[in-house]
Amino acid sequence: LDVIFGIIFGIGLSNFLNYVYDRPTKEVYLNSFVIGISTLFAIIYLFSPNILYLDFYKFYGLFLGYIFATSFEQKYVNFDYNTSLFKKILRVVIGVVLAFSLKEGIKMILKTDDIYLSYLFNVIRYFLLVAIVFGLLPLVFKKIKI
Repeated sequence: LDVIFGIIFGIGLSNFLNYVYDRPTKEVYLNSFVIGISTLFAIIYLFSPNILYLDFYKFYGLFLGYIFATSFEQKYVNFDYNTSLFKKILRVVIGVVLAFSLKEGIKMILKTDDIYLSYLFNVIRYFLLVAIVFGLLPLVFKKIKI
């Protein structure tokens, strides 16, 4: 019964998301829908805390960071990806080192045994990770012409 429901739900959700994505302002609707559904689950999971939900809160932070980063980059940065191979490799290396450093550095700062704080800290950690690497780092690259 779980598998059948999962299949039906998956097909229905994918059809709905395809419909939303094909609309003129597709990105806004799709992002709003995913944020709404994710927020609903974030609230529901607070009522029955479980260590297994930590990955969900990581995703939630990643997605919120992605929404911020893409909006910020499109509105304020408009980053140009056409550059030399050397600069592309340099950007990737800097981005990977920064991402790993942020992920582990913030983890060391925001450490707790409380499950509720762990949820919050995971959202903050992954939001900052994505927002900085994909939103602010392109701005820095643009300013210093890398």
